Amino acid sequence: MESGGAEKSTNLMESTWTKAAIVRRKFKAGKKRQKDLEYDLERAILEARILFIEFRAAMLKEGIPTSARYARAALVLMTPDKSDVNRVSALSVPRDLDGLPELAERAARLERAEKAVPLGVAIWQRDADAGEPVVWVHPWLVNQRAQQAAKAAEKAFVASEGKDTNAEF
Repeated sequence: MESGGAEKSTNLMESTWTKAAIVRRKFKAGKKRQKDLEYDLERAILEARILFIEFRAAMLKEGIPTSARYARAALVLMTPDKSDVNRVSALSVPRDLDGLPELAERAARLERAEKAVPLGVAIWQRDADAGEPVVWVHPWLVNQRAQQAAKAAEKAFVASEGKDTNAEF
């Protein structure tokens, strides 16, 4: 072995990962966000749609189907600090552009009724080789309360099979 050359680190478990796990790892990897990204509702909806498109493209690249049976996403909203309730809502991101106005309308209702703010994007993925669906949230907000809300959103989105849901945290 030559000295001074850059070595690629290897993960001994990598050979046991399913294709879906490889895609998940690519999307979940990297340094955790240190600062909040405060998006207005319109920007949050567009960012959620973009992430969902990128996720589905990564699945296709690995030869994984991207139908609703295998991949779903949701815009996650949470009640603000100093709210009377601690609620998180996951609103399904549409698979096509025609569904964006309906998502915007549902999100705006939550924003008006509960002063809900965008927390991030929940990704729901069924791994055909491993069985159970996996959910994780790409958060835009990073404070302790947002982390609690993200965990609640993950649990609720799994339980709802990737459909619209609400949960207390």
